[in-house]
Amino acid sequence: MQKGELRKSFDEAKYFFKGALKNLRQVGTILPTSRWIAQAMCKPLRKAIENGQKPTVLEVGAGTGSVTKEVLSLISNLRYFVTCECNPFYCSYLKSLINSSVPLSVRKNGTIELFQGYIEDYTSDASFDFILCAVPFLCFDVETNKRIMRKLKALSHPETIMTHIEHLGSRPVKLAISKERRQFFRVVNKAQIDTEIVFKNYFPMVVVTIKPYYLDI
Repeated sequence: MQKGELRKSFDEAKYFFKGALKNLRQVGTILPTSRWIAQAMCKPLRKAIENGQKPTVLEVGAGTGSVTKEVLSLISNLRYFVTCECNPFYCSYLKSLINSSVPLSVRKNGTIELFQGYIEDYTSDASFDFILCAVPFLCFDVETNKRIMRKLKALSHPETIMTHIEHLGSRPVKLAISKERRQFFRVVNKAQIDTEIVFKNYFPMVVVTIKPYYLDI
């Protein structure tokens, strides 16, 4: 990593940490995910683009934009991109990121939308081809998880692919102490189509791929 890139990564981590301290339960971690996590989450999206598709993308829980940057590098190949973040502190960072990374002509043509708020409050008649989700499901109560998953299902179609992340080893611990949470993840597992462990991160993560349209929730 070059010096300039290292500096940017440090600044992002510092900003993310400040935001996490304001509401750790909502954020779920104190450090942003690595670019390797972002790349793994975007693998199905990149494959679709390589196959000639021009997809629509929804990002949920953007934070300081680790995954957003990966998507923005593909923006010319996308039909529409919505990034959703409920933390106002992070949203100001995301606005700067979008303004500095995307040409004004693209920002003005309606290809990109930054939605500040909870995904449950986002309204759209459209369905998305890809959903990239960094919501910390294992940190939230089950009812909150159900509301979020129902919303993501409503924003999906039968071929929608969603990737989300978990800290490696955290799910078995959480499920061991909660029957209700075990029941919730049994439903999620039925819609799951793939997993990938990524070790290049501050802590190893699991990238989980599901088809949210088929969630029985």
